[in-house]
Amino acid sequence: MSWASKDNPGIYVFAPSPESYPWSMRAPSPTPRAHYVCRCGQTNAAVGEDAVKALISEYLTHMKATHPDLPEVPGGQAKRAA
Repeated sequence: MSWASKDNPGIYVFAPSPESYPWSMRAPSPTPRAHYVCRCGQTNAAVGEDAVKALISEYLTHMKATHPDLPEVPGGQAKRAA
């Protein structure tokens, strides 16, 4: 599993589909998880479906407010790494 780091900023989300768990040998858990590191140093992590959804929203809001130099694409995701 790949996680964001200071050397590799961005957001990473692990959310297996209910159909794939527990049959997928690569799925460490049925629980959604997310973590982000921004190029400005802000970080956050979440575990659980609702918390992950909130974290994604927080990340996109933070990126829009803090880094207006990053272009937006449909869905509000940045084209480049944070």
